[in-house]
Amino acid sequence: SRLEIQDKNISVIVDSIRKTMQLKTAPKRFVMQQKGLNNLKNFKYVRVMIETFKGKSGDFLKGSVKIKEYSLKKQTEIKTLYKNIIINNFKNAGLQINKWYPVELMEINGSFCICLKFDRKSVIKNETDVQVRLYSFPNNNRQFDFTLACRTDDVENWKSDFNEIIQSFSISNLVKN
Repeated sequence: SRLEIQDKNISVIVDSIRKTMQLKTAPKRFVMQQKGLNNLKNFKYVRVMIETFKGKSGDFLKGSVKIKEYSLKKQTEIKTLYKNIIINNFKNAGLQINKWYPVELMEINGSFCICLKFDRKSVIKNETDVQVRLYSFPNNNRQFDFTLACRTDDVENWKSDFNEIIQSFSISNLVKN
């Protein structure tokens, strides 16, 4: 495998850098990174982050919905809502989005998914931008977010790994309509 789970030592370093740069600390999440970074041997930038957001019944879209069930107007509303959430989160974190790609509604392994793709400015000076793909899987009372990120000049190198990761995800208890 070309990835490893981020250990506590790296998390402490990242939090220290965030404080120094006056960036807000991200909520707790499961993070994987390029193999070797825990030993301070590989300084490329690759992240796979998985977060679960919990809510009440109906707080999120149902995961079993088929895209064709939504009108074009509703699809546009969903895309705009999710894009605005990202814009606001980045603004609050002091990060800058340099390029947006079209927001996609898709189905992955039977689950409805919203995919947002954008290039963000690196938080480290003189580094290339980071391309981020955020896959949000809503499921009625919770949402699972997968963030796949790497430097824009390294996208092709990680493309097959990222595709394999996202295609391996499935929700076993989809809430039905």
